[in-house]
Amino acid sequence: MARRSTQMVEEGAMPVYEYQCLECRAHFERVESIGEHGKPAPRCPKCKSARVEQLLAQFFALTGKKS
Repeated sequence: MARRSTQMVEEGAMPVYEYQCLECRAHFERVESIGEHGKPAPRCPKCKSARVEQLLAQFFALTGKKS
């Protein structure tokens, strides 16, 4: 299972995407704007392979309402 990020998201912050390398199995995170997500595909920082897959990650949303 993927490691889950517990970073607080500040207003206006860019999303953090989690990836796993299919060659060396390393997990890594990358901050990307919506426009740059997926182009070009990231490379593994450990082995430099382009064979990486995006992992599903948990997220949370801050709203003005209290429930």
